[in-house]
Amino acid sequence: EESLVQRLGLRRQKLAQPRSIEALQSTKVTTVYEIVELEISSVYHPSVQLNVSAYIIKSIGGLYPSRQVNTTQWSHIPTIGLADPSYNNPNKVNMLLSTDLYFNIIRSGVIRGADGQPVAQESVLGWLVGGGRATLKATTSHCNNLTTSIDDHLQRFWDVEHLPSM
Repeated sequence: EESLVQRLGLRRQKLAQPRSIEALQSTKVTTVYEIVELEISSVYHPSVQLNVSAYIIKSIGGLYPSRQVNTTQWSHIPTIGLADPSYNNPNKVNMLLSTDLYFNIIRSGVIRGADGQPVAQESVLGWLVGGGRATLKATTSHCNNLTTSIDDHLQRFWDVEHLPSM
């Protein structure tokens, strides 16, 4: 992401050809013109260093999660060794890892909770937490619809205009 490149002072490289980034159903998300080369290392496994070529995009999105997640019911999630110790608090995402990189960093440890709860996946970066269904407060929406015709409006206008004068 652009702000991360600036904050770290990374050297940009122009792509020979711009690349389109697409999402589901080939929906174009953005066009990329530059990349950076960087090294990712782990605070838990300092000997592990990942060399990555990353596309620079303006912004990945808003805050994730969108609001603080209550984790008190997730006793299966480790409290130490997390890749992101504040994963349950809204924060800006600065980098997305590709699936090929993801499958190179995961390890064999997996911790599952009850159905609908997130899974903890061991990785060289620390434990990754994902999945599950967020429990959101139910909201009630009200929709009112009023349809009137021009005839109704004209009739009311004539009724007001032709009131008997005293």
